[in-house]
Amino acid sequence: MSVLTSLRSKIYVGFSVIVTLLVAIGVIGYAGAHQLHDSSTAMRRISGVNAAVLEIDRDVQELQLRVGRYMTSGHDSLRYDIVELNDHLVTLIHEMASNQTDLELRDLFDRMSEHLPEYKKHFDSVIEERKIRADLVQLQLPQQSAVIDSKLSELNSLITESEQTDEIRVALLRCETMFSQAEKLLLRYYVGPDTKFVNRALSNLDSAIASLTEISTHRESAELRQKLIAELKEYERIGVRAVQATRSYLFLVNVVMAGEASEVTYYSDRLRKISEKRRDAISAEVASTAANVQKMTGFGIGIALALALFIAGRLAVLILQPITALTATFKRLASGETLVAIPETDRKDEISQMALAAGVFSDQNRKRQELLEKSEQLTEELAVKADELEATNADLDSFAYVASHDLKSPLRGIRQLATWIDEDAGHLLPAESVRHCHAMQSRVRKMELLLDDLLNFSRIGRTEAEPEDVDVSAILDGISEITNNPYGVSVRWPKHVANVQDDSSPAGTSASESDWERD
Repeated sequence: MSVLTSLRSKIYVGFSVIVTLLVAIGVIGYAGAHQLHDSSTAMRRISGVNAAVLEIDRDVQELQLRVGRYMTSGHDSLRYDIVELNDHLVTLIHEMASNQTDLELRDLFDRMSEHLPEYKKHFDSVIEERKIRADLVQLQLPQQSAVIDSKLSELNSLITESEQTDEIRVALLRCETMFSQAEKLLLRYYVGPDTKFVNRALSNLDSAIASLTEISTHRESAELRQKLIAELKEYERIGVRAVQATRSYLFLVNVVMAGEASEVTYYSDRLRKISEKRRDAISAEVASTAANVQKMTGFGIGIALALALFIAGRLAVLILQPITALTATFKRLASGETLVAIPETDRKDEISQMALAAGVFSDQNRKRQELLEKSEQLTEELAVKADELEATNADLDSFAYVASHDLKSPLRGIRQLATWIDEDAGHLLPAESVRHCHAMQSRVRKMELLLDDLLNFSRIGRTEAEPEDVDVSAILDGISEITNNPYGVSVRWPKHVANVQDDSSPAGTSASESDWERD
Protein backbone atom coordinates (compact mmCIF):
# COMPACT_ATOMS: atom_id res chain seq x y z
CA MET A 1 0.00 0.00 0.00
CA SER A 2 1.46 3.33 -1.04
CA VAL A 3 2.13 5.85 1.69
CA LEU A 4 0.26 8.58 -0.14
CA THR A 5 -2.85 6.42 -0.55
CA SER A 6 -3.18 5.40 3.11
CA LEU A 7 -5.82 7.06 5.25
CA ARG A 8 -3.25 7.85 7.88
CA SER A 9 -1.12 9.79 5.41
CA LYS A 10 -4.19 11.63 4.10
CA ILE A 11 -5.26 12.55 7.62
CA TYR A 12 -1.73 13.62 8.52
CA VAL A 13 -1.43 15.69 5.34
CA GLY A 14 -4.79 17.38 5.99
CA PHE A 15 -4.00 18.18 9.57
CA SER A 16 -0.49 19.27 8.61
CA VAL A 17 -1.96 21.77 6.16
CA ILE A 18 -4.35 23.09 8.80
CA VAL A 19 -1.60 23.26 11.41
CA THR A 20 0.66 25.03 8.90
CA LEU A 21 -2.05 27.60 8.24
CA LEU A 22 -2.63 28.07 11.96
CA VAL A 23 1.12 28.48 12.51
CA ALA A 24 1.22 31.00 9.67
CA ILE A 25 -1.70 32.88 11.25
CA GLY A 26 0.16 32.78 14.58
CA VAL A 27 3.33 34.07 12.93
CA ILE A 28 1.38 36.88 11.26
CA GLY A 29 -0.26 37.76 14.56
CA TYR A 30 3.08 37.63 16.37
CA ALA A 31 4.78 39.77 13.73
CA GLY A 32 1.90 42.25 13.85
CA ALA A 33 1.98 42.32 17.65
CA HIS A 34 5.76 42.80 17.56
CA GLN A 35 5.42 45.65 15.08
CA LEU A 36 2.65 47.20 17.17
CA HIS A 37 4.86 46.86 20.22
CA ASP A 38 7.71 48.62 18.41
CA SER A 39 5.31 51.32 17.28
CA SER A 40 4.00 51.67 20.80
CA THR A 41 7.58 51.99 22.06
CA ALA A 42 8.30 54.63 19.43
CA MET A 43 5.08 56.41 20.38
CA ARG A 44 6.14 56.42 24.03
CA ARG A 45 9.51 57.85 23.04
CA ILE A 46 7.87 60.56 20.96
CA SER A 47 5.47 61.29 23.82
CA GLY A 48 8.52 61.54 26.11
CA VAL A 49 10.07 64.01 23.68
CA ASN A 50 6.86 66.07 23.65
CA ALA A 51 6.72 66.04 27.44
CA ALA A 52 10.38 67.06 27.66
CA VAL A 53 9.86 69.85 25.10
CA LEU A 54 6.89 71.18 27.05
CA GLU A 55 8.96 71.08 30.25
CA ILE A 56 11.82 72.87 28.50
CA ASP A 57 9.49 75.60 27.16
CA ARG A 58 7.98 76.05 30.61
CA ASP A 59 11.40 76.23 32.26
CA VAL A 60 12.70 78.71 29.65
CA GLN A 61 9.69 80.96 30.25
CA GLU A 62 10.20 80.64 33.99
CA LEU A 63 13.89 81.43 33.51
CA GLN A 64 13.10 84.61 31.60
CA LEU A 65 10.52 85.60 34.19
CA ARG A 66 13.01 85.14 37.03
CA VAL A 67 15.65 87.11 35.14
CA GLY A 68 13.14 89.97 34.79
CA ARG A 69 12.37 89.82 38.50
CA TYR A 70 16.06 89.81 39.27
CA MET A 71 16.59 92.88 37.10
CA THR A 72 13.87 94.65 39.07
CA SER A 73 14.78 93.56 42.59
CA GLY A 74 18.37 92.28 42.39
CA HIS A 75 17.78 89.71 45.15
CA ASP A 76 20.49 87.07 45.44
CA SER A 77 17.89 84.31 46.00
CA LEU A 78 16.52 84.95 42.52
CA ARG A 79 20.03 84.77 41.09
CA TYR A 80 20.58 81.36 42.72
CA ASP A 81 17.20 80.18 41.41
CA ILE A 82 18.12 81.29 37.89
CA VAL A 83 21.45 79.42 38.00
CA GLU A 84 19.77 76.30 39.41
CA LEU A 85 17.02 76.38 36.79
CA ASN A 86 19.57 76.86 34.00
CA ASP A 87 21.58 73.85 35.27
CA HIS A 88 18.38 71.80 35.42
CA LEU A 89 17.65 72.69 31.80
CA VAL A 90 21.18 71.69 30.77
CA THR A 91 20.85 68.32 32.55
CA LEU A 92 17.39 67.67 31.10
CA ILE A 93 18.44 68.47 27.53
CA HIS A 94 21.64 66.41 27.88
CA GLU A 95 19.67 63.40 29.13
CA MET A 96 17.16 63.70 26.29
CA ALA A 97 19.99 63.96 23.74
CA SER A 98 21.82 60.91 25.14
CA ASN A 99 18.59 58.82 25.17
CA GLN A 100 17.70 59.57 21.56
CA THR A 101 18.34 56.99 18.83
CA ASP A 102 16.99 59.35 16.18
CA LEU A 103 19.96 61.37 14.90
CA GLU A 104 17.81 64.33 13.85
CA LEU A 105 16.24 64.67 17.30
CA ARG A 106 19.61 64.19 19.00
CA ASP A 107 21.13 66.91 16.81
CA LEU A 108 18.35 69.34 17.75
CA PHE A 109 18.80 68.60 21.45
CA ASP A 110 22.57 69.07 21.08
CA ARG A 111 22.06 72.41 19.37
CA MET A 112 19.61 73.43 22.06
CA SER A 113 22.09 72.53 24.78
CA GLU A 114 24.76 74.76 23.20
CA HIS A 115 22.77 77.94 23.99
CA LEU A 116 22.22 77.38 27.70
CA PRO A 117 25.90 77.74 28.75
CA GLU A 118 25.98 80.96 26.69
CA TYR A 119 22.80 82.07 28.43
CA LYS A 120 24.45 81.47 31.80
CA LYS A 121 27.63 83.27 30.72
CA HIS A 122 25.62 86.29 29.58
CA PHE A 123 23.71 86.23 32.84
CA ASP A 124 27.02 86.39 34.70
CA SER A 125 27.88 89.43 32.57
CA VAL A 126 24.53 90.95 33.49
CA ILE A 127 25.33 90.42 37.14
CA GLU A 128 28.70 92.14 36.74
CA GLU A 129 27.23 95.06 34.78
CA ARG A 130 24.46 95.42 37.30
CA LYS A 131 27.01 95.52 40.12
CA ILE A 132 28.97 98.20 38.23
CA ARG A 133 25.78 100.19 37.62
CA ALA A 134 24.75 99.83 41.25
CA ASP A 135 28.16 101.05 42.40
CA LEU A 136 28.02 104.01 40.00
CA VAL A 137 24.42 104.97 40.70
CA GLN A 138 24.22 104.23 44.39
CA LEU A 139 27.74 105.20 45.52
CA GLN A 140 29.84 107.18 43.08
CA LEU A 141 27.14 109.46 41.67
CA PRO A 142 25.79 110.50 45.11
CA GLN A 143 29.33 111.07 46.36
CA GLN A 144 30.19 113.12 43.28
CA SER A 145 26.92 115.01 43.62
CA ALA A 146 27.79 115.81 47.24
CA VAL A 147 31.20 117.11 46.17
CA ILE A 148 29.62 119.27 43.48
CA ASP A 149 27.05 120.62 45.94
CA SER A 150 29.83 121.45 48.35
CA LYS A 151 31.83 123.22 45.65
CA LEU A 152 28.74 125.14 44.52
CA SER A 153 28.04 126.24 48.08
CA GLU A 154 31.65 127.33 48.55
CA LEU A 155 31.60 129.22 45.23
CA ASN A 156 28.29 130.82 46.10
CA SER A 157 29.68 132.00 49.45
CA LEU A 158 32.78 133.38 47.82
CA ILE A 159 30.79 135.31 45.22
CA THR A 160 28.39 136.65 47.85
CA GLU A 161 31.21 137.93 50.03
CA SER A 162 32.84 139.74 47.14
CA GLU A 163 29.52 141.40 46.22
CA GLN A 164 29.66 140.52 42.55
CA THR A 165 27.19 141.64 39.95
CA ASP A 166 23.84 140.02 39.48
CA GLU A 167 24.94 138.46 36.18
CA ILE A 168 27.50 136.33 38.00
CA ARG A 169 24.95 135.32 40.64
CA VAL A 170 22.42 134.44 37.96
CA ALA A 171 25.02 132.36 36.11
CA LEU A 172 25.85 130.49 39.34
CA LEU A 173 22.15 129.92 40.06
CA ARG A 174 21.67 128.70 36.49
CA CYS A 175 24.58 126.26 37.00
CA GLU A 176 23.01 124.94 40.19
CA THR A 177 19.64 124.58 38.48
CA MET A 178 21.05 122.80 35.42
CA PHE A 179 23.01 120.37 37.59
CA SER A 180 19.98 119.64 39.73
CA GLN A 181 17.86 118.97 36.64
CA ALA A 182 20.63 116.80 35.11
CA GLU A 183 20.80 114.82 38.36
CA LYS A 184 17.05 114.24 38.34
CA LEU A 185 17.01 113.26 34.68
CA LEU A 186 19.77 110.70 35.23
CA LEU A 187 17.86 109.25 38.20
CA ARG A 188 14.72 109.04 36.06
CA TYR A 189 16.75 107.22 33.39
CA TYR A 190 18.04 104.71 35.93
CA VAL A 191 14.48 104.06 37.10
CA GLY A 192 12.95 103.88 33.62
CA PRO A 193 15.66 103.80 30.92
CA ASP A 194 14.87 106.28 28.17
CA THR A 195 17.46 107.89 25.90
CA LYS A 196 15.80 111.33 25.99
CA PHE A 197 16.48 111.53 29.74
CA VAL A 198 20.18 110.95 29.13
CA ASN A 199 20.33 113.47 26.31
CA ARG A 200 18.60 116.14 28.36
CA ALA A 201 20.79 115.37 31.39
CA LEU A 202 23.96 115.71 29.35
CA SER A 203 22.64 118.95 27.81
CA ASN A 204 21.91 120.35 31.28
CA LEU A 205 25.41 119.39 32.46
CA ASP A 206 26.88 121.21 29.46
CA SER A 207 24.71 124.23 30.27
CA ALA A 208 25.90 124.13 33.89
CA ILE A 209 29.55 124.12 32.75
CA ALA A 210 28.80 126.95 30.29
CA SER A 211 27.19 128.99 33.09
CA LEU A 212 30.41 128.62 35.13
CA THR A 213 32.44 130.02 32.23
CA GLU A 214 30.27 133.17 32.32
CA ILE A 215 31.64 134.11 35.74
CA SER A 216 35.24 133.93 34.64
CA THR A 217 35.66 137.65 35.41
CA HIS A 218 35.72 136.83 39.12
CA ARG A 219 39.39 136.21 39.69
CA GLU A 220 39.15 135.10 43.31
CA SER A 221 36.98 132.13 42.38
CA ALA A 222 38.88 131.07 39.26
CA GLU A 223 40.62 128.13 40.95
CA LEU A 224 37.45 127.00 42.67
CA ARG A 225 35.50 127.38 39.44
CA GLN A 226 38.01 125.20 37.58
CA LYS A 227 37.69 122.51 40.25
CA LEU A 228 33.89 122.69 40.05
CA ILE A 229 34.01 122.32 36.26
CA ALA A 230 36.29 119.30 36.68
CA GLU A 231 33.88 117.79 39.22
CA LEU A 232 30.94 118.38 36.88
CA LYS A 233 32.80 116.64 34.06
CA GLU A 234 33.63 113.75 36.44
CA TYR A 235 29.96 113.55 37.35
CA GLU A 236 29.14 113.50 33.66
CA ARG A 237 31.69 110.72 33.13
CA ILE A 238 30.27 108.66 36.00
CA GLY A 239 26.74 109.24 34.79
CA VAL A 240 27.62 108.23 31.23
CA ARG A 241 29.39 105.12 32.55
CA ALA A 242 26.31 104.25 34.63
CA VAL A 243 24.17 104.76 31.54
CA GLN A 244 26.48 102.49 29.56
CA ALA A 245 26.32 99.85 32.28
CA THR A 246 22.54 100.11 32.31
CA ARG A 247 22.35 99.87 28.56
CA SER A 248 24.84 96.96 28.60
CA TYR A 249 22.94 94.70 31.00
CA LEU A 250 19.64 95.74 29.43
CA PHE A 251 21.07 94.77 26.05
CA LEU A 252 22.31 91.49 27.49
CA VAL A 253 18.95 90.75 29.06
CA ASN A 254 16.63 92.03 26.36
CA VAL A 255 18.67 91.10 23.30
CA VAL A 256 21.43 88.59 23.93
CA MET A 257 19.83 86.47 26.63
CA ALA A 258 16.42 86.78 25.05
CA GLY A 259 18.03 85.67 21.77
CA GLU A 260 19.56 82.62 23.44
CA ALA A 261 16.20 81.81 25.01
CA SER A 262 14.55 82.31 21.63
CA GLU A 263 17.03 79.88 20.08
CA VAL A 264 16.14 77.27 22.71
CA THR A 265 12.46 77.94 22.08
CA TYR A 266 13.05 77.73 18.33
CA TYR A 267 14.66 74.30 18.61
CA SER A 268 11.99 73.15 21.04
CA ASP A 269 9.36 74.27 18.52
CA ARG A 270 11.15 72.30 15.79
CA LEU A 271 11.31 69.29 18.11
CA ARG A 272 7.60 69.64 18.84
CA LYS A 273 6.73 69.80 15.16
CA ILE A 274 8.96 66.83 14.30
CA SER A 275 7.60 64.77 17.21
CA GLU A 276 4.02 65.61 16.23
CA LYS A 277 4.81 64.59 12.64
CA ARG A 278 6.43 61.38 13.83
CA ARG A 279 3.50 60.69 16.15
CA ASP A 280 1.04 61.12 13.31
CA ALA A 281 3.15 58.81 11.12
CA ILE A 282 3.34 56.20 13.90
CA SER A 283 -0.41 56.44 14.47
CA ALA A 284 -1.02 55.92 10.76
CA GLU A 285 1.44 53.01 10.76
CA VAL A 286 -0.24 51.44 13.79
CA ALA A 287 -3.64 51.76 12.15
CA SER A 288 -2.31 50.29 8.91
CA THR A 289 -0.55 47.43 10.71
CA ALA A 290 -3.64 46.61 12.77
CA ALA A 291 -5.80 46.63 9.62
CA ASN A 292 -3.33 44.43 7.73
CA VAL A 293 -2.99 41.97 10.61
CA GLN A 294 -6.76 41.83 10.99
CA LYS A 295 -7.22 41.32 7.27
CA MET A 296 -4.52 38.66 6.93
CA THR A 297 -5.64 36.88 10.11
CA GLY A 298 -9.25 36.82 8.94
CA PHE A 299 -8.18 35.61 5.51
CA GLY A 300 -6.03 32.85 7.05
CA ILE A 301 -8.78 31.78 9.44
CA GLY A 302 -11.24 31.66 6.54
CA ILE A 303 -8.89 29.49 4.49
CA ALA A 304 -8.23 27.25 7.51
CA LEU A 305 -11.97 26.82 8.11
CA ALA A 306 -12.60 26.11 4.44
CA LEU A 307 -9.80 23.54 4.37
CA ALA A 308 -11.01 22.01 7.63
CA LEU A 309 -14.52 21.62 6.23
CA PHE A 310 -13.17 20.22 2.95
CA ILE A 311 -10.89 17.76 4.75
CA ALA A 312 -13.69 16.75 7.14
CA GLY A 313 -16.06 16.16 4.21
CA ARG A 314 -13.42 14.29 2.26
CA LEU A 315 -12.56 12.10 5.23
CA ALA A 316 -16.26 11.49 5.84
CA VAL A 317 -16.58 10.24 2.26
CA LEU A 318 -13.38 8.21 2.49
CA ILE A 319 -14.01 6.77 5.94
CA LEU A 320 -17.60 7.01 7.19
CA GLN A 321 -19.33 5.41 4.21
CA PRO A 322 -17.00 2.39 3.93
CA ILE A 323 -16.89 2.07 7.73
CA THR A 324 -20.70 1.98 7.77
CA ALA A 325 -20.73 -0.73 5.08
CA LEU A 326 -18.06 -2.73 6.93
CA THR A 327 -19.95 -2.31 10.22
CA ALA A 328 -23.04 -3.86 8.62
CA THR A 329 -20.82 -6.62 7.18
CA PHE A 330 -19.29 -7.38 10.57
CA LYS A 331 -22.75 -7.46 12.17
CA ARG A 332 -23.80 -10.08 9.63
CA LEU A 333 -20.60 -11.98 10.23
CA ALA A 334 -21.11 -11.73 14.00
CA SER A 335 -24.55 -13.29 13.56
CA GLY A 336 -22.85 -16.29 11.97
CA GLU A 337 -23.40 -15.59 8.30
CA THR A 338 -20.87 -16.57 5.69
CA LEU A 339 -20.49 -13.98 2.96
CA VAL A 340 -19.16 -14.62 -0.49
CA ALA A 341 -18.53 -10.94 -1.42
CA ILE A 342 -16.98 -8.44 1.03
CA PRO A 343 -17.34 -4.70 0.18
CA GLU A 344 -14.42 -2.24 -0.09
CA THR A 345 -11.79 -4.90 -0.86
CA ASP A 346 -10.66 -3.06 -3.99
CA ARG A 347 -9.35 -0.03 -2.03
CA LYS A 348 -5.65 0.63 -1.36
CA ASP A 349 -5.80 1.95 2.20
CA GLU A 350 -6.56 0.75 5.72
CA ILE A 351 -10.23 0.18 4.83
CA SER A 352 -9.14 -2.57 2.44
CA GLN A 353 -7.25 -4.21 5.30
CA MET A 354 -10.42 -4.13 7.39
CA ALA A 355 -12.30 -5.60 4.46
CA LEU A 356 -9.69 -8.37 4.21
CA ALA A 357 -10.09 -8.92 7.94
CA ALA A 358 -13.84 -9.26 7.35
CA GLY A 359 -13.03 -11.85 4.66
CA VAL A 360 -10.91 -13.75 7.17
CA PHE A 361 -13.77 -13.49 9.63
CA SER A 362 -16.10 -14.91 6.98
CA ASP A 363 -13.69 -17.79 6.34
CA GLN A 364 -13.56 -18.44 10.07
CA ASN A 365 -17.35 -18.49 10.15
CA ARG A 366 -17.33 -21.00 7.32
CA LYS A 367 -14.77 -23.18 9.05
CA ARG A 368 -16.64 -22.88 12.33
CA GLN A 369 -19.83 -23.94 10.52
CA GLU A 370 -18.02 -26.94 9.11
CA LEU A 371 -16.65 -27.73 12.56
CA LEU A 372 -20.13 -27.42 14.03
CA GLU A 373 -21.46 -29.82 11.41
CA LYS A 374 -18.64 -32.25 12.16
CA SER A 375 -19.26 -31.77 15.87
CA GLU A 376 -22.94 -32.58 15.41
CA GLN A 377 -21.97 -35.66 13.41
CA LEU A 378 -19.53 -36.73 16.11
CA THR A 379 -22.14 -36.03 18.76
CA GLU A 380 -24.52 -38.34 16.98
CA GLU A 381 -21.79 -40.98 16.71
CA LEU A 382 -20.97 -40.50 20.39
CA ALA A 383 -24.63 -40.93 21.25
CA VAL A 384 -24.62 -44.20 19.34
CA LYS A 385 -21.39 -45.24 21.05
CA ALA A 386 -22.88 -44.23 24.40
CA ASP A 387 -25.90 -46.37 23.73
CA GLU A 388 -23.66 -49.23 22.74
CA LEU A 389 -21.52 -48.66 25.84
CA GLU A 390 -24.61 -48.55 28.00
CA ALA A 391 -25.72 -51.86 26.49
CA THR A 392 -22.24 -53.26 27.05
CA ASN A 393 -22.28 -52.05 30.64
CA ALA A 394 -25.68 -53.63 31.13
CA ASP A 395 -24.36 -56.88 29.72
CA LEU A 396 -21.28 -56.58 31.92
CA ASP A 397 -23.54 -55.84 34.88
CA SER A 398 -25.60 -58.91 34.14
CA PHE A 399 -22.49 -60.99 33.64
CA ALA A 400 -20.96 -59.74 36.91
CA TYR A 401 -24.20 -60.37 38.75
CA VAL A 402 -24.61 -63.81 37.29
CA ALA A 403 -20.93 -64.63 37.78
CA SER A 404 -21.08 -63.41 41.31
CA HIS A 405 -24.14 -65.49 42.21
CA ASP A 406 -23.28 -68.55 40.10
CA LEU A 407 -19.68 -68.76 41.33
CA LYS A 408 -20.57 -68.22 44.96
CA SER A 409 -22.63 -71.42 45.14
CA PRO A 410 -19.74 -73.87 44.34
CA LEU A 411 -17.41 -71.76 46.47
CA ARG A 412 -19.77 -72.01 49.39
CA GLY A 413 -19.96 -75.74 48.77
CA ILE A 414 -16.17 -76.07 48.75
CA ARG A 415 -15.89 -73.98 51.91
CA GLN A 416 -18.63 -76.14 53.53
CA LEU A 417 -16.89 -79.36 52.51
CA ALA A 418 -13.61 -78.08 53.91
CA THR A 419 -15.36 -77.20 57.13
CA TRP A 420 -16.93 -80.62 57.36
CA ILE A 421 -13.61 -82.33 56.72
CA ASP A 422 -11.99 -80.26 59.39
CA GLU A 423 -14.79 -80.99 61.81
CA ASP A 424 -15.04 -84.73 61.05
CA ALA A 425 -11.49 -85.74 60.37
CA GLY A 426 -9.36 -82.90 61.52
CA HIS A 427 -7.98 -84.91 64.39
CA LEU A 428 -7.09 -87.80 62.05
CA LEU A 429 -5.28 -85.74 59.45
CA PRO A 430 -1.68 -84.69 59.68
CA ALA A 431 -0.92 -81.10 60.66
CA GLU A 432 0.10 -80.21 57.16
CA SER A 433 -3.23 -81.37 55.78
CA VAL A 434 -5.11 -79.50 58.48
CA ARG A 435 -3.17 -76.34 57.60
CA HIS A 436 -3.99 -76.87 53.92
CA CYS A 437 -7.64 -77.35 54.76
CA HIS A 438 -7.66 -74.12 56.71
CA ALA A 439 -5.90 -72.37 53.87
CA MET A 440 -8.50 -73.67 51.42
CA GLN A 441 -11.27 -72.32 53.62
CA SER A 442 -9.51 -68.95 53.78
CA ARG A 443 -8.95 -68.92 50.02
CA VAL A 444 -12.59 -69.74 49.36
CA ARG A 445 -13.66 -66.91 51.66
CA LYS A 446 -11.30 -64.50 49.84
CA MET A 447 -12.71 -65.67 46.53
CA GLU A 448 -16.18 -64.78 47.74
CA LEU A 449 -14.90 -61.36 48.74
CA LEU A 450 -13.30 -60.91 45.31
CA LEU A 451 -16.59 -61.76 43.65
CA ASP A 452 -18.37 -59.18 45.83
CA ASP A 453 -15.71 -56.65 44.96
CA LEU A 454 -16.08 -57.43 41.27
CA LEU A 455 -19.79 -56.80 41.51
CA ASN A 456 -19.20 -53.51 43.33
CA PHE A 457 -16.53 -52.49 40.78
CA SER A 458 -18.98 -53.01 37.95
CA ARG A 459 -21.31 -50.52 39.61
CA ILE A 460 -18.73 -47.75 39.97
CA GLY A 461 -19.86 -44.53 38.21
CA ARG A 462 -23.51 -45.51 38.27
CA THR A 463 -24.08 -45.29 41.98
CA GLU A 464 -23.23 -42.44 44.33
CA ALA A 465 -20.24 -43.38 46.42
CA GLU A 466 -20.19 -42.64 50.13
CA PRO A 467 -17.07 -42.37 52.28
CA GLU A 468 -16.41 -45.36 54.53
CA ASP A 469 -13.71 -46.50 56.92
CA VAL A 470 -11.29 -49.15 55.68
CA ASP A 471 -9.71 -51.59 58.14
CA VAL A 472 -6.11 -51.64 57.02
CA SER A 473 -5.17 -54.50 59.36
CA ALA A 474 -7.87 -56.71 57.86
CA ILE A 475 -6.68 -55.85 54.34
CA LEU A 476 -3.10 -56.74 55.30
CA ASP A 477 -4.27 -60.04 56.86
CA GLY A 478 -6.18 -60.87 53.71
CA ILE A 479 -3.23 -60.07 51.45
CA SER A 480 -0.97 -62.22 53.60
CA GLU A 481 -3.38 -65.16 53.45
CA ILE A 482 -3.90 -65.19 49.70
CA THR A 483 -0.28 -64.51 48.81
CA ASN A 484 1.75 -67.54 47.63
CA ASN A 485 4.86 -67.66 49.80
CA PRO A 486 7.07 -70.51 48.51
CA TYR A 487 10.20 -69.16 50.23
CA GLY A 488 8.58 -68.78 53.63
CA VAL A 489 9.04 -65.02 53.91
CA SER A 490 7.93 -63.77 57.29
CA VAL A 491 5.78 -60.60 57.06
CA ARG A 492 5.04 -58.54 60.17
CA TRP A 493 3.28 -55.16 60.73
CA PRO A 494 2.27 -53.17 63.78
CA LYS A 495 -0.56 -54.49 65.78
CA HIS A 496 -2.48 -51.28 65.65
CA VAL A 497 -2.69 -49.75 62.18
CA ALA A 498 -4.92 -46.73 61.80
CA ASN A 499 -7.94 -47.00 59.54
CA VAL A 500 -8.23 -44.84 56.42
CA GLN A 501 -11.25 -43.08 54.87
CA ASP A 502 -11.65 -43.61 51.15
CA ASP A 503 -8.69 -44.66 49.07
CA SER A 504 -7.35 -41.09 48.75
CA SER A 505 -7.92 -39.60 52.22
CA PRO A 506 -5.87 -41.43 54.81
CA ALA A 507 -7.20 -41.00 58.33
CA GLY A 508 -4.07 -42.22 60.03
CA THR A 509 -0.54 -43.33 59.41
CA SER A 510 0.06 -46.75 57.79
CA ALA A 511 2.98 -48.98 58.47
CA SER A 512 6.28 -47.82 57.02
CA GLU A 513 8.73 -49.92 55.05
CA SER A 514 10.84 -50.33 58.14
CA ASP A 515 8.04 -52.54 59.63
CA TRP A 516 8.44 -55.13 56.83
CA GLU A 517 11.07 -57.75 57.34
CA ARG A 518 12.29 -60.88 55.55
CA ASP A 519 13.36 -64.00 57.64
